[in-house]
Amino acid sequence: MLGGAGQPGLVPRASGADAGRGHARPAGGARRAGRHGPARPHPCRGASLALFAGGGAARPALPARSRPAPRPGRRLVPGRAGGGGLRERPRPRRRPAAVTPVPALPELRAEAFRLLSRGVADRRSAFHTPTLATIGPDGAPQLRTLVLRGFDPAARALRLHTDRRSAKWSSLAGDARAALHVYDPGAQIQLRLSGTASRHAEDEVADAAWFASQPGSRLCYSVSPGPGTPVPAPPAAPRADAGGRAHFGVLRLVFDRLEFLHLHHAGHRRARFAWGTDWVEETWLVP
Repeated sequence: MLGGAGQPGLVPRASGADAGRGHARPAGGARRAGRHGPARPHPCRGASLALFAGGGAARPALPARSRPAPRPGRRLVPGRAGGGGLRERPRPRRRPAAVTPVPALPELRAEAFRLLSRGVADRRSAFHTPTLATIGPDGAPQLRTLVLRGFDPAARALRLHTDRRSAKWSSLAGDARAALHVYDPGAQIQLRLSGTASRHAEDEVADAAWFASQPGSRLCYSVSPGPGTPVPAPPAAPRADAGGRAHFGVLRLVFDRLEFLHLHHAGHRRARFAWGTDWVEETWLVP
């Protein structure tokens, strides 16, 4: 409330102690006259009271400060503590990439075998789920992702499991040539392998792989109808092992060619390894 009894234009203080002493301040937040000169309005308090009372104009906004553009080769960073503002700092110069030593080809081949072995044991490894390529009945390539179940470095043999009702099983019956591809984006390493695949259904290889599989993996081969069959809606997951062994098969891919590619900012590295009956060829390739 503006104004008061006996003192027009003054607002009594809210506290009881001040009201008892008769203290009051001028309306609009103005300062009293004193030794510093006549009373003058407070630059902020008056505007805030006017807004609180529902009248008057809002306090004008401060003008925007333009940020100076840095000079070439420099950038703007916050100023020192207590100083505020911005100051210039020279841009850091990039150091040349360190040149990594070139490994010997036998070491690179051993690293490729180590990555394949890790793909069998570590389900989080990118080499755990490679892509298998086969040739279809029409001569066109077909790709799919499988789980790497086993690797024999001495025989250069990879073991993969599949459903005998799938297209890849019938494709390999007509053409046993196959290729495998895997890429690890973290390590930036790519492996490409090619060779021939043999099929195992009712033999010791398939029996050993079946009994070594987890119960959850065996259920996948009990799905009905077979993989790739058109259906009006997705079928329900099998709840029990209903004849899954009759559909289970093993693919044993023996590769005779391997390419190793490592992407690196200091220089990409690519090598090829080939095996014959009694010889091994190792050579560097242009990435």
